[in-house]
Amino acid sequence: MAHTSFHIFDGVPAIISERYDRIVSANGTVTALHQEDFTQALGIPSSLKYEEHNGPTSNAYAEMLRKHGLPGQAESNIRAFTDGILASYLVGATDSHAKNYSLLLDGASVRLAPLYDLASVFPYLGHGKQIINATLAMNIGGRRDLLRLRRKHLERFAQRMGLDEESVILRFHTLVDRLPEAFDSTVQPAHDVIASIGAQEFIDSYRKRIMMVYDDAMSWMASRKGQ
Repeated sequence: MAHTSFHIFDGVPAIISERYDRIVSANGTVTALHQEDFTQALGIPSSLKYEEHNGPTSNAYAEMLRKHGLPGQAESNIRAFTDGILASYLVGATDSHAKNYSLLLDGASVRLAPLYDLASVFPYLGHGKQIINATLAMNIGGRRDLLRLRRKHLERFAQRMGLDEESVILRFHTLVDRLPEAFDSTVQPAHDVIASIGAQEFIDSYRKRIMMVYDDAMSWMASRKGQ
């Protein structure tokens, strides 16, 4: 993930994102790395950044990643990209389209940029029990609806990405298992700030939806045969 922090400047809340496409040498010289988002890397217009608008599916980007980079980089990049798609599902980042994934190019080296702009839809759902009618920008084994992912979708997703099925399911399980603690450890240091801007109800509702995702995933993973 790209390194970010939250601050309030003269009463105005702001998210600060540290640049990851710069190399700073010991003498302070700054070198800019060339960056291309996935639409640029495939040579397609930005209007095709969404699958639903006839843009490429995630496996097309995986095929692109396999063709470039130093030995060993391709698989690492694909697994990082896979993590991004799975994380988008877990946190409700429904707008995680192709322009929200980028490559950092440095000579023959091709690295997936840190994940950025994983904006969750959960804060826009209010405080009720409504789940979601929003869908993911990239499908996971044919499934784009939140709270509807099952083992068969992960198996298809793994096949399309050219990855081992069990390794993808295990990775998903690991991410799910860490989800509640990751949320709490992110929120806890900002407790005073959250209180000062009156956002505790928002955070409580947000966590409730995170736990809905967690409980849904755990309900079928526990049996190891959820379909």
